[in-house]
Amino acid sequence: MERSKSWGGVVRGVLCTLTAAAALSACGSSASDKSEPSKPSDNGGGGSTSAKAGGSGEADPSSGASNDGGTQEGGTAGEAGAHSNTAPGEGGAAGEAGAAGAASLIDPCAGIPEGGECLADNSIRACVVPTGNGTPTVVTRKCDASSLCAVGAGGASCVPKPGKCITDATRCTTATSTGECVAGSWVDSPCPTGCRATAVGAFCTDGAATKTYTGTLDYQGRAPKLDYTDWGDVNDYSAAGLLVLSMHGDTLVDASVTDDNGAFSVKTGNPVQTGDRIVLLLVHPNDAATGFAFTVAQPDLPDGIQSVFATQGDSPGIWQWSIDPSTTASGSTVEITEDLGSGAIRIYEYLRYAYDVAEAHYGHPGLTLVAWLRYNTGWNCGSCFAAVPASLGSLSFDSQAFFPALAQNTSFWSDPVTAHELGHWVMQSFGVMPNEGGQHCVGVPTLPGQAWAEGWATGFSSLARGESLFYDKQEGTMFWIDLASRAYSSGDWLSPTPSKGLLQDMDENEVASMIWRIASQPTVNSADPMLDALASTRLLSAPFARGYSRHTWGISDEFCDRVDVKDTGQSVPMVADFLDALRCGGVSSAAIDAVVNPATSYPYPSATPLCK
Repeated sequence: MERSKSWGGVVRGVLCTLTAAAALSACGSSASDKSEPSKPSDNGGGGSTSAKAGGSGEADPSSGASNDGGTQEGGTAGEAGAHSNTAPGEGGAAGEAGAAGAASLIDPCAGIPEGGECLADNSIRACVVPTGNGTPTVVTRKCDASSLCAVGAGGASCVPKPGKCITDATRCTTATSTGECVAGSWVDSPCPTGCRATAVGAFCTDGAATKTYTGTLDYQGRAPKLDYTDWGDVNDYSAAGLLVLSMHGDTLVDASVTDDNGAFSVKTGNPVQTGDRIVLLLVHPNDAATGFAFTVAQPDLPDGIQSVFATQGDSPGIWQWSIDPSTTASGSTVEITEDLGSGAIRIYEYLRYAYDVAEAHYGHPGLTLVAWLRYNTGWNCGSCFAAVPASLGSLSFDSQAFFPALAQNTSFWSDPVTAHELGHWVMQSFGVMPNEGGQHCVGVPTLPGQAWAEGWATGFSSLARGESLFYDKQEGTMFWIDLASRAYSSGDWLSPTPSKGLLQDMDENEVASMIWRIASQPTVNSADPMLDALASTRLLSAPFARGYSRHTWGISDEFCDRVDVKDTGQSVPMVADFLDALRCGGVSSAAIDAVVNPATSYPYPSATPLCK
């Protein structure tokens, strides 16, 4: 086997153009021991202070992301140099529109199912309904040679062919041989000078002398002020879970991942030579030695509001920075500053945390995910999630999340928003989405499917963060929502009305408040029953017992007034189905009644749940 074969030209791309973030090829990763998920440093407090490595010379100057879109100079001594995040080669589109019959308002995907269907050419075609303010569209993607399209309870997906390995996975077969999965079968090759297993797979070493290089990575972030009127002062946080590549010329020497304290250790050449780099990337290897689980990437798009279904530009790329080991001594602490794009790391931290929490609870990973973030770029959906495949070079992801980074908001500091979008990812990965996407307004009741999807996402956000307060900055103004006290920073909280029944319009945050407060009941006191209910039999298969069906509609103004409301007749879940799942899973009637108040608010009949 050729050295680093599964990386193709990507390793050369990183080193030949050190101001460009390369799109990584899909390659194997070595499995690591799993521990309890580590939560990002609390964004409500001051964070720990880290010293910058001083007296070690400048990090490499390069262009980088900034709040005003300008070019950043290289960091001072000990700072990581920022890179503009463009990738060599072609960037992947967000998914091609699939051929279908004539679309209409009532069925914009013309009969293509949300769960997807398998086509004759081993492709998946699906109707994708993004959260936020997005509109439904049809996308297709083709399964690779080692997998086939199959339809299961959650819809269509690419699954490994029986007895086949995953293409591009690598392993050290012995200390002096390596294996690569080619077209579903392992192909072994000798490594006379030794095989090295790393965080991004195994490869043959060249026998050159190496030494250990260690470091600690911090980043700057902001928490809200105590009065929640704006973002507060800069704090320092540990950067956990970043991929660290040690590069010599165009050759990969070693790879690791930063630990919970931001510390890392990799092999470098001995001695270190001109052009050697330690590259830090916002992409995380998966546990199955088959590729990568999630990433934060920058689209190659202009400033302003962009469409989530448009191509992400000619050269989208993974966010990355680099350290020059010849000028920054081993053992140093380096810091990614706010001007160098530390907001991207904050989003990455919550991707890592949500991914670990979900995998630890459900026992298997969720959909692979790429989160898009570019300073001075916003999205026509606001912040949103869509189960639309995307590619970065040869690296593919199952789903996408979109986060705006506009100067008047800098909402990448809002952990509640990031965790909210990951709540949609959890529902898509482990539950069933009602697929009532579109514009929704804070404090305005909406149809039951959308109220359930958005309410779950906000409820998950609070459960993951361990606090009832949701906060964000939009259009230059901060606001907050307290799920525990059912209060808004401005405006009245609208409660359900018993006479309107179970299928009434609801404020999505009423649903979120139910989730938070039921989990907080003394007899529950855990998020686990909420996560269990989402993935229970009661919430995984249609028809759903409470009888709600998916609707489509348009919005006539900024107050979310609905027009042209149509009932598709498709059975989808809503909050009463979720409450049934809680009761059927063992949560007491008293715990639910104490929250929903059936006599005066939401008339859920907890004594007679509908179970499967």
